[in-house]
Amino acid sequence: MLSRRKFLQLSSVLGLGYAWLGCNPNENSGGEKNQKAQKIPFKMFSDQTQGHFIFGDWQKFPIAKKINTEYLVVGGGIAGMSSAVALHQQKKEFYLAELSNELGGTATAFSYQNTIFGQGAHYDLVYPDYFGENVLKFWENLKVIEFDKIRNAWTFAEQQYFIQPDKEGYCYIDGKFREDVLPDEPLSREILAHFQTFLGKLKLPSRLMKEDAEMQALNKISFEKYLNNFTKTNLRTTHPQILQGLDYHILDDFGGTCAEVSALAGLFYYGSRVYEHEEVEIFSPPQGNFYFIQKMKNAIPNENIHLQKTILKIEEQPKNNDFLVDIWDNQKQERLQLNVKKVIYAGQKHALKYIFPADYALFSNQQNAPWLVMNFVMNHDFQTAKSYWQNEMLLSDFTGEERFLGFVDSETQYGETEHKRVLSAYYCFQPSFRPKLRDMGNFGQLMNTTLGRIGQYYHLPNKDFEPYIEAIFGRVYGHAMAIPAPNYLLQDANSSRKHKNLVYAGVDNFRLPLMLDAVDSGIEATRELGIKN
Repeated sequence: MLSRRKFLQLSSVLGLGYAWLGCNPNENSGGEKNQKAQKIPFKMFSDQTQGHFIFGDWQKFPIAKKINTEYLVVGGGIAGMSSAVALHQQKKEFYLAELSNELGGTATAFSYQNTIFGQGAHYDLVYPDYFGENVLKFWENLKVIEFDKIRNAWTFAEQQYFIQPDKEGYCYIDGKFREDVLPDEPLSREILAHFQTFLGKLKLPSRLMKEDAEMQALNKISFEKYLNNFTKTNLRTTHPQILQGLDYHILDDFGGTCAEVSALAGLFYYGSRVYEHEEVEIFSPPQGNFYFIQKMKNAIPNENIHLQKTILKIEEQPKNNDFLVDIWDNQKQERLQLNVKKVIYAGQKHALKYIFPADYALFSNQQNAPWLVMNFVMNHDFQTAKSYWQNEMLLSDFTGEERFLGFVDSETQYGETEHKRVLSAYYCFQPSFRPKLRDMGNFGQLMNTTLGRIGQYYHLPNKDFEPYIEAIFGRVYGHAMAIPAPNYLLQDANSSRKHKNLVYAGVDNFRLPLMLDAVDSGIEATRELGIKN
């Protein structure tokens, strides 16, 4: 049976003034004028405007500087950085270009008054010994993980960032709380037990499953269809709460619901590690997966990393068998041109339509889920009797465009320190929601909605919850995650790419959207170019 925990209310705090949140600083959430209200600092980060510069008439700008280098790495996320580390280890000359003003991609972070917090992917799990040796050795060499001979598994070296089991999560649904997202029902337990029969078969990186006929078959149907076949029922109509919980988990990691991802992806979530009889340790530093970016950044020279650089065009030069690459320097507002011999493209693949059209068709059928992360920095008066790391909120089913997943509480990551407490709320939208994210006016509405939802979790109306908030930061990712839909996985665009010296890395090269797959894709990209790691 799933155990129950008693939810503990916020302790009462007196003497705080009212602080207003919303699109218009002169209106409260009810629309009435409130000229005396204190405006809470709010900042939204997005690279959409700068990224869309590739659509414009950038050719009219003269070339301010020409650069020669051997390798170009496009993108400073997990995949791009792992490529950069592999290149540096082999003493190769390279130029890493990142669009944003910081590294990380969807694993970025932000610092406010000496408090760092994640603004993207925020955790990883210990690795079983049957996961891919190459990428595990990569992390071992960077002293990120170490092998535990007693448990026969790879664990993280800095164990102070493990989430304590009694703080891992709490679920809010229909005005009530329960320990787990899945309801405690016989069918739930039967389904979970079935998932564990796949233990050891489901490998990471996902390319290791490519030749397995059973995995190929599972890749062709949706996870929901697989579940309906197994249970001999239509879960959406007969057991909607079970499917709602399954949808939540799959959305959280893979960007789609059970109906939208393949059975292979869904089964991997539950059947790749031992969940049934032992704890699966969660590694979640305060900065989230930016922790891994920092480890890789420390392993390569700073002069190889070039931030605020937008790749405009990659043009092959058949005569020399190399490339001319136009780049826009976002900071200096000038055009650069690189002459490079080989390119590792770890950037977003939808941009290839403009940057390198010859290979755009390889990725044109992908569906990418947008993300929105909102970080609520709380003042020191915000105190709760109990805090949980992952605060899941199942406020409706997940068939709509706007999919709210709850929030992460940094108090469980930092422990007893003087750092500020940050509540980081996550949305994973349907791809059709992306145009709405281009309108910055929508963020004020979403901010107020999110505030109300977190307040609902703490049983506090907006007017009582808002005074605890010191500042708000947000980040939008228009193409955060390629959804592993049926027939998506077990492919590799590099086998069909046009030019042998331009290769692709990243989980959007038909991988599971997991960090270990991202790292492996970066390492494999260098091998495609003939580098032996």
